[in-house]
Amino acid sequence: MAKLYELAEQYLALTRVIDEGGVSEEDFKQALDQLKDNFEDKVENIGKMALSCSSDAQSIEAEIGRLSARQRVLTTAYTHLKSYLLLEMSAVGVDKVQRPLVTVSLRKSPPSCEVYDDALIPENFWRVIPETKEIDKRAILDRFRETAEVVDGVSIITDRKHVQIR
Repeated sequence: MAKLYELAEQYLALTRVIDEGGVSEEDFKQALDQLKDNFEDKVENIGKMALSCSSDAQSIEAEIGRLSARQRVLTTAYTHLKSYLLLEMSAVGVDKVQRPLVTVSLRKSPPSCEVYDDALIPENFWRVIPETKEIDKRAILDRFRETAEVVDGVSIITDRKHVQIR
């Protein structure tokens, strides 16, 4: 008959297998088969482990939901704070504030493309996605960067700024 501390070690080893993950179903089954315990005790202990796994999984799922909501809130706050800094620094005419812990500066944004008339845009600047067709703004911007040529139906915006915080 197996000693109590040996049983605890066997179940602890099984718990490590579960925590490591990435183990095939066959390897997992072999680990379960190697447990030396009478049948009913083995069933009870495996049942307890199953309930524990289920409980942990539900807790993790709840925590993921909570953290995802928190992430959305913080991302929104970050966007609002940067917008506020851009507006206020632009209004005052200050491009950079450097302090010991943080530097906030206004940087020139890369050119962006704003379409004002789809009909004027040549066919080679359209992307065909199954069952839809859309303008390929990246191709238009690449052409602008290479040749400084502005495609008809588009205005290239080069005077925007964005906030950089370091």
